[in-house]
Amino acid sequence: MNRYVLPFILLICLACGGWVGTGGFFGGSSPTIGDNYSDITFWWRCETADFSGTNGVEDYSAGDDTATLNSSAAINTDAVKYNTNGLDCPGGEDYAEFTVSSDDIIDADEFRIGFWYYAIVSENDGIMINIGQDFNNKIDIYIYTTDGIYWDWKDGNTTRTALSILDAGITVSTWHFIEFAGKVSTDYREVFVDGVSKGSSSETIGTFIPTTLKIGIVNDVANDYYHDEIKISNDSTRDLNALKDITDYPG
Repeated sequence: MNRYVLPFILLICLACGGWVGTGGFFGGSSPTIGDNYSDITFWWRCETADFSGTNGVEDYSAGDDTATLNSSAAINTDAVKYNTNGLDCPGGEDYAEFTVSSDDIIDADEFRIGFWYYAIVSENDGIMINIGQDFNNKIDIYIYTTDGIYWDWKDGNTTRTALSILDAGITVSTWHFIEFAGKVSTDYREVFVDGVSKGSSSETIGTFIPTTLKIGIVNDVANDYYHDEIKISNDSTRDLNALKDITDYPG
């Protein structure tokens, strides 16, 4: 081989080996090459409330890309799991709210939500996820009895049988990756903690048209939560736990 060609080839190999994911040389997280992320409808790193400037690059939203922070909810460094900041919800009615329109962020029939969760205080029934149309059409997902999960579903002014998990394996002062998967057409609901199913239900549920997504402590209870790296798919089978350590939108 030509003595001038060999060093050039070695340089190319080193460059390719040093490039890791979206983090550049020797940094960041690496999604699998060739993965299709067209099912991802929302990917918020919680670095800033307004991520319109990074939408489609480091963050992603198929709709609203600016969180409305209610009450004392804030983007703070103390709430971080990855990158620099996280969503800090120190008390009752402290949450981030997004507008949902035409199945953009949340699909009315099918979705999967995953995010990092850390409780400093979790003593009361705190609603950490609310997907709503109005009072008669909504989903509320609670943390209760410190480490239990309660998933309440109401549509057409009909309260459906709740998915109640007494022990979800959640520990205070520990980061956990939590997922909620639902599909109305098959009456499917399931909860995962750190990649492990903690309970599912096939009790009848009905559809409604979501207009808001709220994340944090949606009701008036004295808890203290952190949330980070919030990801949503319109495919209930998407394993978001496999993406939990990817710190930039990979699509």
